[in-house]
Amino acid sequence: MSEQELDHQSVGVIIACPGLYKFLFQVNDEGHPDPRCRGRMQLWGGHMKEEDDNNPFLALKRELSEEWCDQSVVEEVSRCVSRQTPRRFILQSNGGSPHPYRYSLDVFLALAPRELFMDWFIRLEHQGFNEGRMVFLTREMIKYYISDKDLQRLFLGNLHEVMKYYFESEESLSGLQTFARSSRPHV
Repeated sequence: MSEQELDHQSVGVIIACPGLYKFLFQVNDEGHPDPRCRGRMQLWGGHMKEEDDNNPFLALKRELSEEWCDQSVVEEVSRCVSRQTPRRFILQSNGGSPHPYRYSLDVFLALAPRELFMDWFIRLEHQGFNEGRMVFLTREMIKYYISDKDLQRLFLGNLHEVMKYYFESEESLSGLQTFARSSRPHV
């Protein structure tokens, strides 16, 4: 599919601790400009812009800098994903309207050991957010949400399909474990 056929390109990061089976997601708050997005969960990230030069890593770093007040966590998460080639998903959504559209989502994985993951959580909670708020989900909660048609709507833009891929693909999950051991950022 060509990029012209897509409504937009987006980037996101799955922030997880494989040892704890816990994940950090963004929940769009009441300040989100699109009322259809309010209260919905998504990965931290957002739309690619012209200034990102079609580079998903630059787009992710810019988005995290805009969303998080603690810029040191932005730098640490960025180092964690800097050598990755993100996995691209083409998703369809209707954005709450009768007109469906297709978009791309380049997904990075920021997998951290327990201490670092909890440190990111505490620092982000303490410093706050410029956009949305953070929710801490367990693996079991996500699996429950993606298995229930009504609860899938909690995820923005059919993100449940992305999470389903990571939770149902044994190859992907074994890759997550290996990556977590080999990619600890230096802080």
